[in-house]
Amino acid sequence: MKARSEKGSLYIWLLALFIFFICIISFLIFMEGFYRKVALIRLRNYAAATALQFGRELADRGSSHKIEETDPAYGKATRFFLSNIWNRKINSPADIAEIREYQCYVPHEKSVFGQNPYSPENNCKVTGKIRKPIMSLRWKFDVDNYGYGVCCPSNKKTQQGNEQAQITEKDFCVNFNISGRIDPVFIGRISWFRQIEFIRVGNFSIDTRAVGLKDGKTVFLERISSVPCPATEPIID
Repeated sequence: MKARSEKGSLYIWLLALFIFFICIISFLIFMEGFYRKVALIRLRNYAAATALQFGRELADRGSSHKIEETDPAYGKATRFFLSNIWNRKINSPADIAEIREYQCYVPHEKSVFGQNPYSPENNCKVTGKIRKPIMSLRWKFDVDNYGYGVCCPSNKKTQQGNEQAQITEKDFCVNFNISGRIDPVFIGRISWFRQIEFIRVGNFSIDTRAVGLKDGKTVFLERISSVPCPATEPIID
């Protein structure tokens, strides 16, 4: 009887350890996904705020045009965006000159992705100025007349929930795209979990649109349509 009792106690302990192990693994997977979700929410919020800021800058000019990276409005919006990402003030274009695109906080071979044989190498320049878990970051602004190019009509409610104005009242839109990779944080170094999609890949791409009305004052966010639009010539002042 004693031997049988000890054997039963051993099974109970083993079962308890197995359940504990499963709970820990489940928690780590949950935290990995949660951390990535929070990072993406932050990026979407900052992208939306940046698109609005850029749209208001163009509306204040009284006209819009194709934007180059050398345009002061481009630089101002970029500094606004990166100030939020880095959580520190960016005061000068010189602060972003050497890290305009493809920056990383660590070399690829020292990242979690670099230790994952299933992950392709990340093409970036190491600067150490991007906060974890963002592995790399690229950004681009596009401006078009409404209804052309990147400014396809949506005919849906704005993200604030207000009814949109008629398309004829819309003047231009700013499309702000950010893309890059989010490095795994908790279990990316454990080979068992490297087949999980968001741990193995980590790529993201976010598009945000701000629309300016012809009144020269109103700028709001709008959902991006998947309907293709005809191309248009660059908008001239």
